[in-house]
Amino acid sequence: MRKKFVYIDLFKSLIEEEILLLKYNPDVNEDLKVKQMIHFWDSTHDIVAFNSWVKEEISKLELETFVPNDLDETREQDEFLWEMLLLKQNTLMDVILTFNYEYELVKKVKTFATWPEYERIRLAYLHQIRNFYDQFREELKEFNAPFFIHQGMKTVKEHIDKIPETVIRIDETLFASKDLHEYLSDLLDSLENLELSLNDQELEAANTIVNWMLYVAGILYNVLLMSEKFAIVEDKKRGIELTEQFYEIVEEREVRLEMLKMISDQPKN
Repeated sequence: MRKKFVYIDLFKSLIEEEILLLKYNPDVNEDLKVKQMIHFWDSTHDIVAFNSWVKEEISKLELETFVPNDLDETREQDEFLWEMLLLKQNTLMDVILTFNYEYELVKKVKTFATWPEYERIRLAYLHQIRNFYDQFREELKEFNAPFFIHQGMKTVKEHIDKIPETVIRIDETLFASKDLHEYLSDLLDSLENLELSLNDQELEAANTIVNWMLYVAGILYNVLLMSEKFAIVEDKKRGIELTEQFYEIVEEREVRLEMLKMISDQPKN
């Protein structure tokens, strides 16, 4: 049986935006693997199939963030960029699929049958975010952070611990998630050009932790993005002028896409 998506147009628009960001980005749109990704989505527009394709491509990778210095620099950069693009699509698909699952569960509960649609959506967020944070807590227990990132991981844990295991207030949780996302983004930026001499064990630990941070940051970004998208839909239903409320992530994506359109030729893909 094919998976049913209640908000399929909104979900597809999120994926389509990601594809357009690739099409108009001159730094990546000539890469063969990126072209394959774009072609797969453009030829199917199938969420389940695209998720399977992304997962299959990720299974082929040996994710490395801190890589040995003797690798060819150009190949290293190309592979790293491809890994990051795949991880980005993967977190979006995980957020779409888990939200759809939680929303279907909410719909089946008679207690919520009389709730306004937007309140059911927010309840699905609540369950989704709670499950993600439960996952993050469990994964944190497995890490032994190397010296150079120990304090950063301690702060990440403090952010996560601020979210109660029984989440009851969606707005506060979204605000806290935004704070954690911003901290992770800053922390990852600070590590980008860090030169370190690591032994094999430290290198493996560093790769595991940094890739985990990239995943968490991606999940939080897409949860926040989806919450803004649904809020915009609700505002339009209520006749609220969108200029009256600022949607930071949606606005940033739209500006980034417009800028890429301006500096790029028409998509060649």
